[in-house]
Amino acid sequence: SSFKDVYGRSLLMRGINICGSSKLPTHPYPGSTHLYDEHLFWDHRNVSFVGRPFPLEEADEHLSRLRAWGLTLIRLLVPWESLEHAGPGQYDQEYIEYLRALIQMMPRYGLKCMIDPHQDTWSRFSGGSGAPGWTFEVAGMNIKHFKETGAAYVHNTNAVPGDPLPMVWPTNYTKLASCTMFTLFFGGDVFAPKRHYQGKSVQQFLNDCFVNCYHHLATCFADLEAVMGFEFMNEPHPGYIGLEQLDAFDPITNLIFGDSPTPLQSFALGDRIPQKVGVYIKSWPFPTKKSHERIMNPRRLSAWTSECVWKEHGVWKPDEITGDPVLVDSQYFAKDPATGRPVSFYDDFYKPLVNRYAKTIQSVKQDWYCLVEPLANERAPVYTKEDHHHNIIFSPHWYDLNCVFYKKFNGRMTHDVQCLQRGGNVFNATYFGRNGAKKNYTRQIKNIKQDGLRDMGDKPCILGEVGIPMDLNDKIAFKDDNYSDHIHFLDAIIYALETNLIHFTQV
Repeated sequence: SSFKDVYGRSLLMRGINICGSSKLPTHPYPGSTHLYDEHLFWDHRNVSFVGRPFPLEEADEHLSRLRAWGLTLIRLLVPWESLEHAGPGQYDQEYIEYLRALIQMMPRYGLKCMIDPHQDTWSRFSGGSGAPGWTFEVAGMNIKHFKETGAAYVHNTNAVPGDPLPMVWPTNYTKLASCTMFTLFFGGDVFAPKRHYQGKSVQQFLNDCFVNCYHHLATCFADLEAVMGFEFMNEPHPGYIGLEQLDAFDPITNLIFGDSPTPLQSFALGDRIPQKVGVYIKSWPFPTKKSHERIMNPRRLSAWTSECVWKEHGVWKPDEITGDPVLVDSQYFAKDPATGRPVSFYDDFYKPLVNRYAKTIQSVKQDWYCLVEPLANERAPVYTKEDHHHNIIFSPHWYDLNCVFYKKFNGRMTHDVQCLQRGGNVFNATYFGRNGAKKNYTRQIKNIKQDGLRDMGDKPCILGEVGIPMDLNDKIAFKDDNYSDHIHFLDAIIYALETNLIHFTQV
């Protein structure tokens, strides 16, 4: 469960993510999420990521600084969109050559890297990063109507005074666009078998494009000394798969914040049916509470270029008299619609694709590692003898979710959100003082590491993301230059990591 050097000594890998800017293109405009140009933003096929994460002429400065800080591992973000934005099978060789040049510089600083096919909430056009814009065309979705239909919260298209709410972007994991794409990507053959594109099922078309894209990148990187392997996917999500009800989301496992349509309301909104939707605000002790309701999609726009895929497959229908949405099968995504057998996201959908991806990447270079993440804030998948085990690394993420959501830390009190999600009570999940924070974080990270050893076997564990928000406490440190809270916060986290002897790449 550890890495060894050429002398057989155990290594403790300390590293960093490079970097968030790689989620956005450099051309034809800088890609900043607060900018919106009606022509440039939607022209998703004609973009370039050359220069992400930073220009080559600045690379020596950045890499030497990382080495001076004692960091030896880079998690290099390479979103699917950055490689295949022009269309299926059309790879941006100019960007690949840029990445090659960057990675070729790493050995002179003693740096290794893992390639991270990064995504958040599926794509830039559903409020995050990752997949190319044309993937929505494959699914029959109209990205230009996501705002009005509530299918996604996209910062670029929401230039409203006071907008956006802090930390609203993760709510896209409960929105129509993201949930639909993840469901089709992992389980389209089971849940949407009527949907095809260019002679293939939507799932197989998307899977083939994704795997082939990173196989192509792997062949281009095969001779690079610094590359240790490839991750499968950053923070994968099941979409609707496994939901046992479609009239609400579980607030324990989902962030309910801002405009919060239920799954059924999302289906209706995307199909031109206005809905009165709950709007949630931050609260205490629960993260959010319902503030009011508002009518969404009064213009009756459609999120689809074709029929709603979930209406097509009989999940819901409009009432024949009132036109209101009505669930036909509230447990459609909890079982195989063809057989009625209960489904497991990990066993039936996730691991088969991970196994295929790992074998494909390692067909290029057998000694490369493949990093596998669990679902965000969930336990690890259980690996059996039938799964692909060769050079697999368990790579979860960890954050103090309470501090990240509220962006507050003073060292006096912290909470174990992991404990609460697993059924613990608030008293057992509350810690006091700086030593309490260290104890809290040490316990959580220990649980994550033990989950991986128990469920995936004796494999190394690299915490792929861990860190703190720099805009803590109303950004006061930016004004008075007092970063003591940041130092204590990060010290508690690093203490927990090193107490558990766990490898990590900070954000």
